[in-house]
Amino acid sequence: MVIGRITSAHGIRGEVRVRVLGDGPEYLLSLDSVLLSSAGESPETDASARKNKVRGSRAGRPGEVRLALEGVEDRDVAAALRGTWVLTDATDLPELGEDEHYWYEVVGYVVEDLAGEVVGIVQELLETPAHDILVIANDVGEQHLVPIVDAFVKEILRDERRIRIDAIPGLLGD
Repeated sequence: MVIGRITSAHGIRGEVRVRVLGDGPEYLLSLDSVLLSSAGESPETDASARKNKVRGSRAGRPGEVRLALEGVEDRDVAAALRGTWVLTDATDLPELGEDEHYWYEVVGYVVEDLAGEVVGIVQELLETPAHDILVIANDVGEQHLVPIVDAFVKEILRDERRIRIDAIPGLLGD
């Protein structure tokens, strides 16, 4: 599971700045090792992702963590990692509460309206300053963007891999 992306080097001793993808840096700060992937579109399936031991970690700017990785000893090596994805095994993630979900879990869920009509499949989620957004693709290739707010998303049924939404007029186009 992708948990961050290296944005730049920090300092001269090989630290990297990692933009945290998720709710906060706490989990990333607690890891003993991470996987690094330079795969562009699908880092989760990158068989060549390499494991790196974390020598040290600390909070950085808001939304970022600074990591010192084994084998990354100077600024030039750290700078070469810019754009690299930081991953962890999904089984190592902390358990969530009953009404909480990791993004990777929701991708692939069937989305239906309150009448039970299938709207499409969750392709991805987008993070925006206001709220996260479901990107839903239907069977004719159209995409719908649905804000993940209580007014629209009524139920996320983990066991059934299904999401029920209130498809008010205009939400899904014509």
